[in-house]
Amino acid sequence: MESIAGGCRYRLKGGDWQSVVAGQRFSVPGNSSFDIEVKGEPFHYVCHFG
Repeated sequence: MESIAGGCRYRLKGGDWQSVVAGQRFSVPGNSSFDIEVKGEPFHYVCHFG
C-alpha cells in the first residue's frame, strides 16, 4: 500500500498499530489481513499487487 495523500493507522494481523503518511508505504503479506483507521482528512493510496 503506497500512501499518496493523507495518512492512516494500520495493523497487520497479530501486530501493533503503525502510522503511515503521504510518501510512505507498507506491505501486507500474502494470505493475510489488516485493519485500517482513517481520521480527519481523506486517505488516498495505491495498492500494488504482485
